Amino acid sequence: MNGLVKKALGALAIKEGIERIQDMRRPKPSLLSRLLKPLLLVSVAGGIVYLQKTGKLGPLVQQAKGLAGAPGNSYTGDPASNGSTSFASTTAGSV
Repeated sequence: MNGLVKKALGALAIKEGIERIQDMRRPKPSLLSRLLKPLLLVSVAGGIVYLQKTGKLGPLVQQAKGLAGAPGNSYTGDPASNGSTSFASTTAGSV
C-alpha cells in the first residue's frame, strides 16, 4: 500500500476516534427535553380527538374558516352567546 494512503487512513482513524470521545463526553439532554416534543404532539392529538368526540371540533373549524376569510362560509355568531353559533352561507352576487 502506498505510504500516502496509509497516512491518510491513519489520520482519518484518529479524527474519528477524537469525535467519538467528544460525543461520549458531551452532556446528554435531560429527560424532559427529550420527551417534550412527543408529549406535545400526543397532547395536541388527544385534544383534537376529544373535541371530535364531543362534537365541538366542527364548529371550531367553521369559525376558523370564517375568520380566515374562506369563501362560502362566514361566522355570524355572538362570542358571548353560551356557545350557540350560526353560520351563513354566502354566494357571489347575492345581496
